[in-house]
Amino acid sequence: MEVAIDNRKLALESAFDNFNRVSEDLTSAYDQLENRVDSLQKELAETKNEKFHQLVEKEKLADRLSVLLRTLPVGIVVLDDYGIIIDNNEIANDLIGTQLLGESWNKIAKKYLAAGYSGNCEVSLKNGNRISLKIESQQRSEGKVIIINDVTEEFNYHESVNRKERLESLGNMVASLAHQVRTPLSAAFLYVSSLEKRTGKQDISFQLVENVKHCLHSLEETVNDMLSFAKGEWQLSDVVSVNQLVKYIRNDIKHEFGNYLIEINESFSTDNPQVSINYIAFWGAIKNVIHNAIQASEYDAKVLIEIKSEGKEVVFSIHDKGVGISDELKQKIFEPFFTTKAGGTGLGLAVVKSIVEAHRGTVEARDEIPQGLCVDIRIPKHQSFSPMSSASTQALLNS
Repeated sequence: MEVAIDNRKLALESAFDNFNRVSEDLTSAYDQLENRVDSLQKELAETKNEKFHQLVEKEKLADRLSVLLRTLPVGIVVLDDYGIIIDNNEIANDLIGTQLLGESWNKIAKKYLAAGYSGNCEVSLKNGNRISLKIESQQRSEGKVIIINDVTEEFNYHESVNRKERLESLGNMVASLAHQVRTPLSAAFLYVSSLEKRTGKQDISFQLVENVKHCLHSLEETVNDMLSFAKGEWQLSDVVSVNQLVKYIRNDIKHEFGNYLIEINESFSTDNPQVSINYIAFWGAIKNVIHNAIQASEYDAKVLIEIKSEGKEVVFSIHDKGVGISDELKQKIFEPFFTTKAGGTGLGLAVVKSIVEAHRGTVEARDEIPQGLCVDIRIPKHQSFSPMSSASTQALLNS
């Protein structure tokens, strides 16, 4: 009996000891778990804090990039993986000429870029401007960033320089050619004059001689235009009052065109401004415009020349009664070798522009109402007056 009780007691004590050990193990595990939870909470807090700071930095970076996108002096267009514009700055809209956001870049290129566009290149827009495109691929996607730079002024400058070089070369060639033509032309005039003296006015060949003489005069005018265009500069040694200048012009118009084709109106107040000119060259420019006006006008219509003072300029407005010209042609008629006339050289108005610019003036064409065209030649007034003293003045006084 006592042995059974002792066995139960020993078993109970063993069970109790096992319970205590398990309890201690559970307590230790729980403490470890609590420590681990605390550690994880701290790590989570640190990670959350780090992520928060990263998010704040990303937002700041996004703001800076947004400001940079808006303030860059070039156009920026961002494309997604499908070529759709998901972001752009206002400069890109202005350069292309439309709102880009949400549009397909390929459609934009077809609609607004001139034919021949392909990737990184310089290309003309259909509105006439010139842009350069640089396409960069994004590192983490198939999207792209397009950088658009306006190179219109640079392109026009290089075109202007190249054109000037070509014209200088052409001018040298024209001057050489004109001088070579002058010698046989002078001989031809002598031969024609001799034939004219020997041929009676009633002779059937007299009209043929007159036709040849007229053709030679036309050729002489072309040669003179070529030399004037090649020269490009004139010494402005004649200082005259506008009243004197008008008298000289009236006199030359009478000898060149007669009295019935040209009407001159001059409107000046009490002042009689002076101008500094090379009269021979300036009269050549006026005569050239008058010839064009007569050819453009209706039959028997008079060409009107208005001469007036406007501010610091004297304006010579030459009106014709023709059908006028388009705005596109107005931009081209003063370019060398551009002409709408059959057999024309295209030098006449180019020479006019060259002469007027040598006088520090401007020339432009504008539409008349209800019909016709007006060419305005503006030259600045001269501040100090001294008598006309060049050889051209003496020639005028002796004429």
